[in-house]
Amino acid sequence: ASYFLHSFFVLQVFLLKSFLHHKGLSNVYLGGLGSFSLTLLVTFFLEVGFLLFGFVLVLFSTCLLA
Repeated sequence: ASYFLHSFFVLQVFLLKSFLHHKGLSNVYLGGLGSFSLTLLVTFFLEVGFLLFGFVLVLFSTCLLA
């Protein structure tokens, strides 16, 4: 399980870096995001984002069923 989470983390950072490079937002000196910022962003999403996203889905589904 740990290897899967690590691979998922690395893949997310790589995809974000590729996307930002494609859009011209990878240069930190011109207002883009660097590797450290992307790592923190992905870490936050993995730690907190899944919880918030799951909570929103549960809340939304209970509103639909009520």
